Amino acid sequence: MPIPYAREKGLLIAAAICAALFWGSLVYILYTAADRLIPENAIGATAALVFAVVILTYLASRLRRVGQVAFLRGHAVELSDKQYPDLLARVRQVTKRLDLATPPDAYLYDRGCSAASFSLSDSGRDIVALNAELAGAFSEHPGALDFFIGYEIGWRQHPLTRWWAWLAPARVLPLLGPAIGRARIYTADRFGLLACRAKADAALALAVFASGPRRWRSFNIALFAAQSASATNPMIALMELTQPEPWLSRRIAHLRAVATDNPAVVPARHALAYLIALFIPGLVWRRPGASGRALFILLWAGLAGITGYAVCGALYETPLPRAAGRAARALPAPAAPPAAPNGLAAANETRQLLDADLKTLGNLAATRFRKHGGNPCEVGNIGALRLNFPAQRYAYSCDEPLVYTVVAFGEFEPGRPSYVRAYHWKEARFTEQLSRSPAGPTTSGPGSSE
Repeated sequence: MPIPYAREKGLLIAAAICAALFWGSLVYILYTAADRLIPENAIGATAALVFAVVILTYLASRLRRVGQVAFLRGHAVELSDKQYPDLLARVRQVTKRLDLATPPDAYLYDRGCSAASFSLSDSGRDIVALNAELAGAFSEHPGALDFFIGYEIGWRQHPLTRWWAWLAPARVLPLLGPAIGRARIYTADRFGLLACRAKADAALALAVFASGPRRWRSFNIALFAAQSASATNPMIALMELTQPEPWLSRRIAHLRAVATDNPAVVPARHALAYLIALFIPGLVWRRPGASGRALFILLWAGLAGITGYAVCGALYETPLPRAAGRAARALPAPAAPPAAPNGLAAANETRQLLDADLKTLGNLAATRFRKHGGNPCEVGNIGALRLNFPAQRYAYSCDEPLVYTVVAFGEFEPGRPSYVRAYHWKEARFTEQLSRSPAGPTTSGPGSSE
């Protein structure tokens, strides 16, 4: 087996990390949304949605593969001992050179397709399809066909073949996504190089793409590989850095570098091109899967926006006393309930209504805690509950098992400083602590509990 492209392992690790962050963030956001809408069964709803997405993705992939297999079964010629045995013998020889136990199924097709070859899997069997025009072009130099056979086998052996769905979000990231595509091609080229008896056959095979099926015989490999020196131009290098396919001259330069064990054959790209490419996502219009890549770009943008909003909210939140925990925003002081009588008795009666709301919300949090654990910052849509005061005046602490509200300066008792009234739903007790009042003087003092 050939040695993979040198940078491929690092690129795949980076892609796996980015993909894990993407899928983890997406599942967390789905869970948060489900928890607000149906808090009693948020985990089940999230799992059902994720399962549905996985099934739909598998079905879409399966239908696409079935269409390709149907094309081969209906229009292409299957190679066998009685049908083009010379081509089948080459497939078997290449398989042996690559130290593989089972040769792939092979087909010869000619339907005006531009691809020189392609490969796929069906029911656990690898399939390699060769263009009939390509096979005819190399009738006088059949060794070049070995490169395409080895290339397609290497394409199927690549880790992206098995993990494409998981790594799909990373394929649209600037620099990283196109680099993964180019690395996969470079690795497949190494399979093709190892499949050839003569190393020059690999370069001659790629010459067909550059000079056509008739002029390739007079192709100068060294001069064409030297054209890759144009990568030192920042704009030319930028065009390649945003594409998942390397320039053909650079592919041949890489093959020469591997064949001669001389990395200096491949020129470095201009540094400015990397800086500009950092801001260009790997969309690749007019290519299969462009709509899927556009969807992942939108999802990345949405996740970045939600994360930025959450970070800004955490940085600029208004701090409340420790007894109330960390609040997302300082709550405005709500109006007192209408028709409240004056005096101390009225204040006690109003506070009892407030405590009843706090206790109701605390019991809701306790029920959630017994089911899911943790200290919830929010518990579903509390606006749907029948409370004595508007639901907007209450909030849950993210640090402690508390639900609390801010009582404004003189809201229930004339002249009384602003304070935080909280209910500790684990210990079933109420707490109070002085706060900064928006309408009165600043006060401070130790908290009290009852």
